Amino acid sequence: MKLSMRIILPILLAGSPFFTAAVDSQVNFQGITGSINTPSAYTLQSGTFDFLYSKQVERQDGYHHYHSFNFAVGVSEYLEVSGRNASYSEDLGGGSDLSANIKFKLPYIPKEWFSISAGIQDLGGEVSFFNSKYIVASKSIFNDQLSLSVGVGKSDSSIGRLDGAFGAITYQPFEWLQLEGEYDGVDSNLGVKLLSPLDWFDHSFQLHSSLILSSSNEQLSNDNYFGIGFTLPISTSINSALISTTAINKKYQNKELITKNKVVKDEIFSDKSETELFNELNKLQTDLKNFGFEDISIGYTFDKNVVIRLSSLSTFGRNRLDSVGYILGASSDYLQEKNIKYYIELTENNILAEAYSGSLDIFRSFLTGSATSGIRVSSQPFKQRELITWVNNQNINSSRFKPRLTISPDLNTAMGTDAGMFDASVAIATQLQIDIWPGATLHGKYISQFYETKDYKDGYEFSNSRQANGLAEIGLSQSLKLPYNIYNMSTIGKYRHDFEFIRNQSYWTSISGKHRVELTLAKYFSDELGPATITCNRFFQVCLDLIESSRVKFEEPSIQVLGYKYYLPNYDLLVRLDAGKYWQADTGFTAEFERQFGDTTIRLRYKNTDSKDGVNNQFIGLSFSVPLTPRREFNTRYATIRGPNKFTYGLSTLIGDRLNFLRPGTGDTAFIANQNLGNLYFNNHRSGQAYLDRNQERLREVYLTYKNAE
Repeated sequence: MKLSMRIILPILLAGSPFFTAAVDSQVNFQGITGSINTPSAYTLQSGTFDFLYSKQVERQDGYHHYHSFNFAVGVSEYLEVSGRNASYSEDLGGGSDLSANIKFKLPYIPKEWFSISAGIQDLGGEVSFFNSKYIVASKSIFNDQLSLSVGVGKSDSSIGRLDGAFGAITYQPFEWLQLEGEYDGVDSNLGVKLLSPLDWFDHSFQLHSSLILSSSNEQLSNDNYFGIGFTLPISTSINSALISTTAINKKYQNKELITKNKVVKDEIFSDKSETELFNELNKLQTDLKNFGFEDISIGYTFDKNVVIRLSSLSTFGRNRLDSVGYILGASSDYLQEKNIKYYIELTENNILAEAYSGSLDIFRSFLTGSATSGIRVSSQPFKQRELITWVNNQNINSSRFKPRLTISPDLNTAMGTDAGMFDASVAIATQLQIDIWPGATLHGKYISQFYETKDYKDGYEFSNSRQANGLAEIGLSQSLKLPYNIYNMSTIGKYRHDFEFIRNQSYWTSISGKHRVELTLAKYFSDELGPATITCNRFFQVCLDLIESSRVKFEEPSIQVLGYKYYLPNYDLLVRLDAGKYWQADTGFTAEFERQFGDTTIRLRYKNTDSKDGVNNQFIGLSFSVPLTPRREFNTRYATIRGPNKFTYGLSTLIGDRLNFLRPGTGDTAFIANQNLGNLYFNNHRSGQAYLDRNQERLREVYLTYKNAE
């Protein structure tokens, strides 16, 4: 089915995160927003996450009092993606089924009219207990206290749920109470939902519980079917609407520093003003050093250009814009001369990552409420370097040979398999990076496993996927900035415990940051032998010899992947496409939509690759990326200690196959966390003019947070 881009883009992208509650806005027993067992046309609020644990599971022989874990994400106002992990029995340690759901709300229909949505439960997979397709219309009346929904569906349910016409009514007489009634296509159900008032948790968290009161289905009537869950916003950034400029206005109202956004004419310093500027820049340099910035060089030219060059990854490692906002805010504090132009160069290991220029007077105006910061983004250093008078020494607070230690959870998991609902091998990954000369970094990763479920133990289902203790990675990388804004990183070392490798990554981005191209080439070498291809009684030596002789050498992986990324600033969305040969010798392509909510991202992924023996695998997946480190890193004189700035966990499920189960490894690019161009030089693919303009309110907010303006 083909849809025009005019329809597809609003469905995928629209909506901005804010947190309120409405009728039918929580996940129901089926893992989708709606009444008890039927969907509504409403979607989960954009930028929110909803979780529900319930004691209702549908099987071929009817409803059972088993375990169901449901989770959903409002990707946009028009798109909801959810998953459900439902057990096969009352035993939490038994097998389960993992299914994916998706719901699209039709755009361009005025809210006061009605809403129409179409959705699929258990997307993909030909054998399923939950598969259904539906279209539903909903209308809210009486100030959104009453919601009416009618729809039609086609379902594989043996019970008949959603197989035909269905309808529901939800009434919310109080903020904390909803009454629900529905006909799900075969049964009539009545239920109640309790919600915590939003003021209890300052509109940032809400608890909800559901209970089926009665049903025409005997199974639902003869037992207590209930659910309990919560809803919360997923963004890790402070809402820009909460930002107050009162303190900044008070700071500058008597200094006459606020200017209109106009081009500042070139001026030169008088002897007196130059002396004052030198002293002010000296204070600014001390401030930046004490705050934790590294490789600091500050200078000025006679025509009122101030040049600031430094490294910020060990200070604001979560997002580069925090560094820009703090530096300009501090400059506004210390530099009193009018008509100063600034040029900020952010570096990593003495290689320029991105530069920012503009008028300091215009930025002061932005701090006090002006619509634009006036910052221009560049990939080039300040041109007239021979004219710079440097204040004190250059590269103060050097990062050379200073360890950066990243401590992160490391997970191998299996969810919704015949072996169990959820199995995991949990470890702590300790990653070390040391810059040794410009562009060169020595890095390593050590794994320490401390917990595993039964099915990851020796002799059980996932024992071969258990975390292995020891040195998992060690390497030496050399990065270069080439002409035409091309960056290159070459790496040699050890990867995934057993493989020696050589890897080359090239990366280009436009100045706007909307277009990005990335090429990864890698070859891996190993002398390790694969598992035995025969089994017999290990008691006899002859059997042990046969087992050992049947082991063959691992096929040495190689990777050739070309990727393209496009950033849509209006929606803070990154579209990714890549194609090539991946880690397990599978070839094909992947497509991703990565929606950003501050420093948290939600990623929808589709993978389509062919294995080396010609078997086609198609996956859809949902993943979250969240920072597990403070906004300001713990940075001392001797070392930086932090958590991951982008910890990712996701689930994927096989589609278009006879059975709906997971196959690991497809589309694997052998990604190296931390030590990659996207993280080091491109702010996790969030660089360029378009990203700065979309998120410039962050510059103002970080100044308020860390400068404590009076």
